[in-house]
Amino acid sequence: MNKQTIWIIQKIFFRVKQMVFLFFVIRLLYILYDSYFYKHTITIAVGTKTGAYATYGKTYKKELEKYPNVRVKIKITEGSIKAQEAVLKGEADFAFAQEGTENFKLTALANVAYEPIWIFVKKDSNITSFSDLNGKIVNIGSKNTGTYPVSLDFLQLIDFNLSMTKTLPSKQGYKQLKEGKIDAMIYTVGINSQLLNNILNDPTITFLDFKEAESYRKNLLGKQFLYPKIESKYYHILHIKVNSLNLKKKIPSKDVTLLAKRTLLLTKDAPDEVIRAVLKVADLLHSKVGILHKEKEFPNTSMLRISENKVAKRYFEQPINTYESNRYIRNFWLAQDLQAITDMILTFIVVIVVIGFYVEVIIPITIMIGRLDINRWYKLINKLDTNMETFSLDELKNKIKELEIILVEMQNSDNIHPIHLEAFYSIQQQINDMLIEFKKRIKVMMEKEIIC
Repeated sequence: MNKQTIWIIQKIFFRVKQMVFLFFVIRLLYILYDSYFYKHTITIAVGTKTGAYATYGKTYKKELEKYPNVRVKIKITEGSIKAQEAVLKGEADFAFAQEGTENFKLTALANVAYEPIWIFVKKDSNITSFSDLNGKIVNIGSKNTGTYPVSLDFLQLIDFNLSMTKTLPSKQGYKQLKEGKIDAMIYTVGINSQLLNNILNDPTITFLDFKEAESYRKNLLGKQFLYPKIESKYYHILHIKVNSLNLKKKIPSKDVTLLAKRTLLLTKDAPDEVIRAVLKVADLLHSKVGILHKEKEFPNTSMLRISENKVAKRYFEQPINTYESNRYIRNFWLAQDLQAITDMILTFIVVIVVIGFYVEVIIPITIMIGRLDINRWYKLINKLDTNMETFSLDELKNKIKELEIILVEMQNSDNIHPIHLEAFYSIQQQINDMLIEFKKRIKVMMEKEIIC
């Protein structure tokens, strides 16, 4: 690596520093534009209009639209599976889905609620336990919902004849149950569902108490299932206190036990800052105490079956970042952009410092150290060269030994920077030339002594 090469490296590094500085200036200008003018349109895929996901969607919309320049669209689908498909197709940014039906191409933000498995029957029927469903007509929900795979899992445990099932949407299932066209309906849904509310308040309908919940859960964990797409076979046991669903109407009329899944919030490639905003809303809405869960129980990332979203992971590690806590920065999007550029700088700065240290410190020091040896050798041989005419015969012999020692030292040296190699080899050549001249002079002086 010669002097020109070193100069080129230093020139390139200088240009890189200029480009990095320019990049951050442009990025800062973009941040200001993005924070105050860019419109954020967020689409959330939910299930049916009367389901719990639709209710979640409405509350998320209300809270998210409090953020600057945000507009939220709610995409209605047939259920959990179709909602996820909407995200995969790019038709939505987020989806609510039932635990166990997750698509592995998506990432999980968090578990946000419980979804109990409700088994509704007519109050005047003789069905009092799950095993009593054998031989009855049961609606198990449409195939694009989370209710469908859950129903198949449970019915398998009692060797149910699947020809006795119907796959109607839950709203139609409820209608047929009231009309006596079916004997029972299974419905997996969160407590805030509009349809669930209607069914619970229907005086002719009741739901079964899962007294054997623990046994069913253990059996479900050890079985081969009819519906292989459902990944998680883990069910949560919930205890609902008497009158806790409706105090006035005394629903339920006694303490009951239910099995439940959880509702997850999923995404594919939503922007990082939008994910963080959605998680803040999730924290606001789901962390409060509810009928089915304790305070701060949700949102959480426990027992996720798919990859946890990287932004979500950072959020739960640091719910409030540096700029969000700054009282002078009141724009949420500005806080996110400033945090992003800070993270970027911290990433770049390590690389720049390492390269800069090598180019600006290591290379010059190496060059300087190598030059010190070159200068020392040059001074030694130059002194010998200029005084050669004054040396006696004995002095010449001693000086030859000195030159040979210097030559060996140079040949054994391994810390000479490439930029000094030309001078390094030039000095060695000069030493060899001096040795030849010294030996010639010794020969001449010895011949003169013989003549004398």
